[in-house]
Amino acid sequence: MIDSDSDEKKELEISLDQPTQIPYMLIGAVVLALSLTFLLLYTWLTPSVSNDPPEGVSVSTVTPSNQVERFQVVMPSSTLAPLPTSRPTATLVPTLAEAPTSTVVIPDLEAVVVLGVKREYLNRGSRYFFQGQSGSFGAYLWSDSALSMKAPASNGHAVISNGDQVVILNQSDGIAEVRIVTNALDPEDPIVIGATGYIPLWLITDQNVPPPPPTPTPRREYLWVRRLNGNDDPTCISMQIIGINAAGWSFRVDGMNLIGTFDNAGNARLCGLAPEQEVTITVYNQNGQVVPGGRGVPARGRDIMIGEWRR
Repeated sequence: MIDSDSDEKKELEISLDQPTQIPYMLIGAVVLALSLTFLLLYTWLTPSVSNDPPEGVSVSTVTPSNQVERFQVVMPSSTLAPLPTSRPTATLVPTLAEAPTSTVVIPDLEAVVVLGVKREYLNRGSRYFFQGQSGSFGAYLWSDSALSMKAPASNGHAVISNGDQVVILNQSDGIAEVRIVTNALDPEDPIVIGATGYIPLWLITDQNVPPPPPTPTPRREYLWVRRLNGNDDPTCISMQIIGINAAGWSFRVDGMNLIGTFDNAGNARLCGLAPEQEVTITVYNQNGQVVPGGRGVPARGRDIMIGEWRR
């Protein structure tokens, strides 16, 4: 009796357990169906730009060796911002090859005729000019704007003369940089023709020519006459002139016909006065003109006078 009761209890327990397993199976089936439905809807509604599987879904690929490889794609947790429907177009910086190029046009410079190389301008600066033994005349071309070194020619220096043609390349502070086009003094010298150098601009244009140097004021030359001593005769006066050749000069007693003539040593003497007579004397040159400083010099008999020529 005890065994039969145990068997009945076991059968009753099994019968009671079977009804409780059916709801759990149904719930699992429903969850599986909903998951598949959600997956299908997600796949259908989400646009795809490639053949890659949806993110977060495991896929299997079969290799030729029937080996299965699994890939796991992890979906980001953050929500991405929608892409803009239109993108701004960037302006690219042009490359060197695309950069615009400008062409510099160098104008042809017109040759001018040299006009200011004149002999009357020699006193404006004789170092500028060349004077040949054959009578040729011109102005030097210089290698530097400071006009310190003459430009060379095959024989001597490059020289520009009136009538030559030059091109003015540049000018500054009255100095012109030129290129020689024609040259009368060296017409076939390859070093001269086409040579470039410097020259005062006024020698080319004959404009703004420097004024001539001022004429120096002549120094006043005169005879300074003084009494040396009283050792001559009481009726005579003697004189010596130094500092100038006074040969042919004379001195005379004013108002009297008493004359003394100077020799080559500059000495002269006159007599005929009353003893120690006071008079004035005047000195004359060889042309009979009064010598500056020699008019009306006081003197008397016995005086020995000396005249010093001063410049």
